[in-house]
Amino acid sequence: MAIQPMFPVGYIGTGIIPSEEGLAAAGATDGAWAKGAILVSPTTSGGEGLLTQGGTNPTKIIGVAEAAGPQAAASTTKVRFIPTLPNVEFEATVSHGGTAIPLATTMLYCELLVTKSGSGASAKWYADTTGAGAGGVGGGGGANARFRVLRLKDAVGTSDGRVFGVFTVDNTIYGAS
Repeated sequence: MAIQPMFPVGYIGTGIIPSEEGLAAAGATDGAWAKGAILVSPTTSGGEGLLTQGGTNPTKIIGVAEAAGPQAAASTTKVRFIPTLPNVEFEATVSHGGTAIPLATTMLYCELLVTKSGSGASAKWYADTTGAGAGGVGGGGGANARFRVLRLKDAVGTSDGRVFGVFTVDNTIYGAS
């Protein structure tokens, strides 16, 4: 199974999946983005308050793109995203540095990295077991962990299988200092 885009699946408990609107940063470093891209605010002067696709081990994650985003010529292009609030559950592919790995029950409750395969509009984000312990499972993703697996969607043993989880609050704008 190939890596699939990350997207929200529900709100833990009761409620509706929230959806927000923001402005795309002009001349974003990684260009346009695909649905499911992890969005952050640029740290460059003048980019604050705008949205762009995150880089390696993003921090202060704002949300996950609901649709493809443009390579905006100006900071007036509106884009929609799902905020990475603590109770919003997302579905993600689990891979090991882009190499297929079978789902295992030892992945449950682990904190994993988030990595993108490709760049720009073709990038797909996934939960990455790299650095997560022996065989990529059973441990934590360390200081760069961004995503906690709560349950498996696909059967144990499925390569590039899908899981449900939440973003670690310390790495979102809703918990980062």
